[in-house]
Amino acid sequence: ARLAPRKRPTSFVTTATRLAAEFPDVTFTLVGPDEGEGPAVAEAIAAAGEGSRLSWEGPLAPEKTMDRLRASSVYVLPSVDEPYPMSVLEAMSAGLPVVITDTCGLAGIVRQADAGIVVGPEQEALDAAVRRLLEDPAEAAAMGRRGREYVREHLGMQAVAGRLLDLYGGEASRAGASS
Repeated sequence: ARLAPRKRPTSFVTTATRLAAEFPDVTFTLVGPDEGEGPAVAEAIAAAGEGSRLSWEGPLAPEKTMDRLRASSVYVLPSVDEPYPMSVLEAMSAGLPVVITDTCGLAGIVRQADAGIVVGPEQEALDAAVRRLLEDPAEAAAMGRRGREYVREHLGMQAVAGRLLDLYGGEASRAGASS
């Protein structure tokens, strides 16, 4: 996602720094263009001293997004007041468990699908959610599968087209009846 203040990328860096010693085989990567937080992220990464285990890859071409997501094991977006983050839907469609905050517009969907963990804005809650998924890869994989299925069944093109046809068909029927 974009490195914008609302998305709180330095919170992700803090989580990565706190969990790095517990999970020596895990790498933590931010992917996205700078929209104001790049210098703070770069400074926090340098201060963390985790070398190649914590990095910022910068922006990614749209055609490479799904391949990059499939190379990941968890998607974390610590945004606050995020209306409808497409990156979360992309991660879910790639079968990744997601960690988002309760002010994210997709919090209800993630809870309903049991496709990840929804937390408050507190740093400790973010740390605990990521820790939980890293400690239990089987649970993380199951959440990822549920998210992929939910997106396919409820948010995919066929599902949306069906709902639109039902809606427009219903509107047309009601309009015809009132003429």
